[in-house]
Amino acid sequence: MERTVRKLLALTGIFIGAAVALTPLTTYADSYGDFIKDKTSANGSSTVYVNVDTVLSLDAANGGDTIEAFPDMVRTGQFNVQVRSAMPYTISLSADQTELADEDDTFFIPARSEITAGKVGWGIRKADQTEGYTAVQTTPQVFFDSTVSDNGTNTDVADESTWHAFEIGVAINSKIPQGTYTTDVTVTAAVKE
Repeated sequence: MERTVRKLLALTGIFIGAAVALTPLTTYADSYGDFIKDKTSANGSSTVYVNVDTVLSLDAANGGDTIEAFPDMVRTGQFNVQVRSAMPYTISLSADQTELADEDDTFFIPARSEITAGKVGWGIRKADQTEGYTAVQTTPQVFFDSTVSDNGTNTDVADESTWHAFEIGVAINSKIPQGTYTTDVTVTAAVKE
């Protein structure tokens, strides 16, 4: 019997940057702090000063994969997050409701770090996690740190956007009724100090 975990994560993006620099992806190239200040020197030449604030942008609007769950099997999917930052940054995840709930809020799939066949639960794998999953909590926890990447080198932080894929794991048993189970996950990007 097939169960569907459709649109497992309806993602919402929260933009956080140092100072007051909040920039959507569509206008990331135009973020200047105090614009241009002109100072005339004694010999008639001008010095131009440009202050560029810390810029951080996040796009988590693509949602997640639809995962077809079957009893006694671990099934996986993923969701992608796009970040652009000129400084090292972190991506944190949280959820007001950590369980995946059916449409009537009657049946639930709990968030767990141990996802095994036959044991009901779901989790998300952190970027530096090679095995297992992490249970999403109500308080934000770091799932990606740009200074610690998968291969031990720093992730590029510059003018280009970087895509990050987060793997979702879900397992059910035959006692879980058929239906669509969802929750909203909040994705937060923050500049590291």
